[in-house]
Amino acid sequence: MNLDYWKKQSKTPLFENITWNKPEQKSFGGQLAIIGGSGGGFSAIALGAKIANDFGAGVVKVLLPDVLQKTLPNSSDIFFADSNLSGGFAKSAVPEMTALSEWADSVVILGDMGKSTETASGLREFVAKNQKPIVIMRDAVDLMIPAAGEIIENGELTLILTFAQLQKLFREIYYPKVLTFSMPLAQAVEALHKFTLSYALTIASFCQGNYLVAQRGIVISTALSDTKYSPLSLWSGEIAIKTALYQIWNPKKPLEATATAILA
Repeated sequence: MNLDYWKKQSKTPLFENITWNKPEQKSFGGQLAIIGGSGGGFSAIALGAKIANDFGAGVVKVLLPDVLQKTLPNSSDIFFADSNLSGGFAKSAVPEMTALSEWADSVVILGDMGKSTETASGLREFVAKNQKPIVIMRDAVDLMIPAAGEIIENGELTLILTFAQLQKLFREIYYPKVLTFSMPLAQAVEALHKFTLSYALTIASFCQGNYLVAQRGIVISTALSDTKYSPLSLWSGEIAIKTALYQIWNPKKPLEATATAILA
């Protein structure tokens, strides 16, 4: 079997030039927008903002539902949009999301968003129209999957999914390949190879001890044992922030940037 599309990465980044493009001065680090949070929590968003600033982002701005406004101190980098009765973003928050995206070089939707159908509807509308590089992770992915058919042709979109979320994505678009937790790594790689030949987005997921990144039919695997992450810490949101920043610093190279972020 010809597996030229499968590249294996070790502790040394496969694309070292991606790391070289990290700006030495923070002022050249780019503009990152982080969207997420709900009345139920925003810890991942706060951690994401700290990681982004520490890792070298030039300016980081955060958008939260206004139900949290009385909880947080005033900050020039934190903005609020309408919330609904469930504590998540209201549908009327979409213009604020769009305005922040127009300012940013890249957007991360990091989760902690609750399960409101109104939040899901607004988020889907925003992502479907967004033209900037955008990374989506954690429970925000669950809100997006029912609208997968509207977004998977977006070459600026990166989804970082658990394997269970990847299964749901395949089922949602009736993709003719069944993913199972027991499938060999090579079969999962082949499935992502074929999937990303059909759809333009970048996919990252975890299978059989490996972090997989796929785009344009190329799949990069990295054994989690070669990274600083555990199967649990992988989902903290850090990887989404670093992915977005490497994509800012390496325009039009989402595969290479996303694969490199796991080793940062």
